[in-house]
Amino acid sequence: MWIGQVELPQELIDAHRAGDLVIFVGAGASIASPADLPDFKKLSDEIAKDARVVVEAGEQPDVVLGNADADKLMDVHRRIATRIGDPASKPNVLHEAIVRLARAGRTTRIVTTNYDRHLSTVLGDGPPEYRGPVLPLGDDFDGLVYLHGTLEQEPRHLVATDQDFGTAYLLDGWAVRFLVPMFREYTVLFVGYSHNDFAMTYLGRALPPTSRRYALAEDTPEQKQHWRRLGITAVLYPNPDRDHSALPALIGKWAERAEMRLLDHRQMVARLVAGPPSGVPEEISYLEDVLGSDDKVRFFTEYARGPQWLAWVTEQPRFRQLFDGSAVGSPLAEWFAQHFVAEEEHTRAAFEAVEACGGRLGFRVWSAIGQRLHIIGAPRPAWLTRWVVLLIRDDPREGADWLEYALKASRLPADRDTLLLLFTHLTTPTVDFRQPRRPRLPSSVELNIRGDLEWLRRAWEETIVPALEGVARELLAISDVHLRQAYRLSDATAGSPGWDSLSRGRMAIERHPQNSFRKHGGGQSALGRRLRQRRIPRFPQRRDPVAHAHSPDPRRRALVHLLAGPVRGDLAFGRHRRVSREAATSAGQCSLPWA
Repeated sequence: MWIGQVELPQELIDAHRAGDLVIFVGAGASIASPADLPDFKKLSDEIAKDARVVVEAGEQPDVVLGNADADKLMDVHRRIATRIGDPASKPNVLHEAIVRLARAGRTTRIVTTNYDRHLSTVLGDGPPEYRGPVLPLGDDFDGLVYLHGTLEQEPRHLVATDQDFGTAYLLDGWAVRFLVPMFREYTVLFVGYSHNDFAMTYLGRALPPTSRRYALAEDTPEQKQHWRRLGITAVLYPNPDRDHSALPALIGKWAERAEMRLLDHRQMVARLVAGPPSGVPEEISYLEDVLGSDDKVRFFTEYARGPQWLAWVTEQPRFRQLFDGSAVGSPLAEWFAQHFVAEEEHTRAAFEAVEACGGRLGFRVWSAIGQRLHIIGAPRPAWLTRWVVLLIRDDPREGADWLEYALKASRLPADRDTLLLLFTHLTTPTVDFRQPRRPRLPSSVELNIRGDLEWLRRAWEETIVPALEGVARELLAISDVHLRQAYRLSDATAGSPGWDSLSRGRMAIERHPQNSFRKHGGGQSALGRRLRQRRIPRFPQRRDPVAHAHSPDPRRRALVHLLAGPVRGDLAFGRHRRVSREAATSAGQCSLPWA
């Protein structure tokens, strides 16, 4: 996420939100006024000068202080306490920004190698405070940890000389015992350190290779490379005036963003999407973050309108998940369906967005479009037909009945073509595996139809029957094709030669209580019965290809004969039909061919 001119890694943002961020504060935080304290190198130089200790070139500050302490030229620890405890030193804006950011997360966690009390002053009463060598568990703590001691302790407990560091990090190792689990458990952000800071020499020994650690550093060519050597990711900020004023501004703005409540986010999103996408990195990254938030994405869908925002969101991973099937749930699906699919002026752009996202509809966006078409009702405008075709192509089969609803909501003759597409799809025979009722028995294969039979029945009675004459020929042709396919599937999946699995377990063609025991069943036979119960136009006499070519069951031939021939009056179950007794009797017993 961009904050001003700095791009913060998403892992940092996420860790802070989750309460898993430790802010690790160095001496650089206390340099700016009104703190006006020296860093560790300058502090050692001051003490060496006062103690008249010769400092060799490249000599480390802890060694310099150790030499002064070893010669008993002065009480080094007390001298440090006096210099750092200067009454004129006060917390600066960086201290305030650090504490504000820590408090904006779920849990306040700050660790510092500084001796001054400025962070405690800003924090006030509240979070617990720890001082080395008495430290909490590194992987389970909250509050403020003074790793190298603090001014409220006896000065001799301050970790300052090379002997002190050897005890803390090597001989007794109490500092390492705290740091190693801390780095393993939490994401750590260093503030107020440089890559060549003396303290990093010791801290580097406690950094596990897989730990998540970052450092806010001045944007110079060598910074990234030097921090990388320590296994730390540098987050660079601009420092044109060499005063590091951009650092507290960056942390303060991050804290301000983290403190925002839902109403604040709603207002900001409304402002940002009032016009087209701005292209400003900070604004765009904020909106990208909004899309990734379950709590805030609804503000985007509430206010964002127009093809420019659709084009922008099409490039975002959260939106593209709607089409690859990985989205669990998102208001973006409903937003897309309502404001683009169902709006004539934007529906072409919506179709292009589907193509740009892979050309397939994931379940969430499929359901949202199906629901929106259901809300629109019928008759449907012609420009929506392409969406019905997409819904048919990407039908997930389980979990939604929007295609059945669309079939029932169709109106004839206005939705004639769409109705036939839906009817063809929903009455297509399918093959499913059926688990055995008892253990150790083999699984079996059963033939069903794609749609829900109850909704097909309602669509038939309430939508198709009142205008049957206009679609009867097509429905008979669809039934003929599906009947052929059902027998082919039956033959291909039969457990033994000559076994007619379509007749086994069939439903009664008439209304009967036994029909309620099957989820699918009665589809084509029910269609035949309902067609026979209506007055439809006489069809030319033709040779029955199913009866002569594929069906081994005379009852199927009777059904096809009844479907294809002329109808007079109410011929339910063949009792009033002028056909042979055998055909009428067989038709009365016939059931769904692939039940």
